[in-house]
Amino acid sequence: MRPGWAELENRALERVGEVERVDHRSLKKQRKAAQERGDDLKAEELDRDPELKLGPAANSMERREKAAAEREGRAYMPVTERGAVVHAARQARAAFREMRERLDIARETYGAEREAGQGRVSAGLAALSGDIERSQRRAWVRRCA
Repeated sequence: MRPGWAELENRALERVGEVERVDHRSLKKQRKAAQERGDDLKAEELDRDPELKLGPAANSMERREKAAAEREGRAYMPVTERGAVVHAARQARAAFREMRERLDIARETYGAEREAGQGRVSAGLAALSGDIERSQRRAWVRRCA
């Protein structure tokens, strides 16, 4: 039943233009598959406890609060204890993903600079300065949005 439900949910996510997808497998099985693919970073990301289930009442309360915060242009603050736990876990995963993306970009920049004949220090500085420039651009875009 779970694979069928995941397929329906993923189709619905695709129809509304969401990039994220659900996986019906346990975190342990997903982690093992990532390790077999050689994706150690994904395996590390999946090395966590399952997300706490909110339940229909708490989920409804949190959705209403999130929508109100968005309408009012303020930061979302969870209203239930379970909502706070789930929100913190999601923020931690988002931070991990962002750090992973930044690390991948820095590695690519470093490799390109080394291939272009730069020394280790110069290539490392280029990777760091590129990351700083991208961070500043992202911050500027957020302020303008």
